[in-house]
Amino acid sequence: MTESQKPREHIEPKATRPYMPDYDLLGARSGQELLSWSWVTECIGQAQNYWLATTQPNGQPYMTPV
Repeated sequence: MTESQKPREHIEPKATRPYMPDYDLLGARSGQELLSWSWVTECIGQAQNYWLATTQPNGQPYMTPV
């Protein structure tokens, strides 16, 4: 078995807030009222439709259902 084929340890992502000054959000270091990763994976697992969001080279947002 090669190194890339070995099972990887599951690491749960750390929830944080984005730094968005002037948007009246809680501070980026505030951990209050953040959703757990288990909640997210449960919702995603039950969803029938997904949206892919990205930006174009000129910075314009782009979304498409998958």
